[in-house]
Amino acid sequence: MTQICPYCQSRIKSDSESVICIACHIPHHKECYDFNGGCTTYGCINNPNRENEVAIEDNDSEINSDALRDHLIPPPVTITPSPPPEPLFVKTITCPKCRRENDEHSVFCKHCGYALQNSYRHPPLPPPDIPVKKRASEKLPVIMMISGLLLLAALTFTGYYIYKNIDQHFKSVDYTVEKTIDDWISTWEKKDIVKYRTFLTDDYEYIDPDGKTVNLADRMKRLEWTFQNYKNIKIKISDIKIYKDSDTTSDLKVVFKQNYDSDQYKAIGTKTLRLYRANPSDKWRIYREFFEE
Repeated sequence: MTQICPYCQSRIKSDSESVICIACHIPHHKECYDFNGGCTTYGCINNPNRENEVAIEDNDSEINSDALRDHLIPPPVTITPSPPPEPLFVKTITCPKCRRENDEHSVFCKHCGYALQNSYRHPPLPPPDIPVKKRASEKLPVIMMISGLLLLAALTFTGYYIYKNIDQHFKSVDYTVEKTIDDWISTWEKKDIVKYRTFLTDDYEYIDPDGKTVNLADRMKRLEWTFQNYKNIKIKISDIKIYKDSDTTSDLKVVFKQNYDSDQYKAIGTKTLRLYRANPSDKWRIYREFFEE
């Protein structure tokens, strides 16, 4: 029957010197037993590392467990094996710490107690001619580089898409028309007669609420007088609607609610403008203006 030393966890060979603990009857390698200073079996009274004490109550006196072991437990039995008839080849492993030989199945070195399985638990590397698969840590830089390139491509495409949409928005008819109306209202409120003229075509006509048509020259005279005599002018517009009602993209109609407020005159009604531009890159200009209260 194969016997295992509880200290080094290796097989006790028939040609090895061994010791049997008289208390627990567990066999050890003699060098393991001597190195530990006694039995290595957990809980054995002959184990010098045993921390608990055994108390025996006899005539109201207590006896220490070490004294009990010295008096009651005889020394271990040392078994000296007879020399083997023929030495057999046994595969061994070398302890990395003390460099001494141990049985190949040993868990701990029987000479110094080093954990042998920590050193020999990994399989040997394949021969040089067998390719070794790259570990995940070696592939990580490649994966990160590919991920970075994909992210950069996605960001570039997204940025280009956003740019094209923004560019198309700023060049769209609706945006350019609304921007022209906002600038025209701001110039009107600032009473800038010179800049106001740039928003009108040479054939501009204004149709007042009474249906009377006013040409460009008369309209500019009226505006110049109001700019000189009105202290402040505030104009608010809302509900802007753009109608592409002509056969060409250079002519359209804009309708919105207008609230004109100044220190001398107030008016609320519907303003209709006809806008024209010769080329898409040109500024929209007003050639007809209608107001209905």
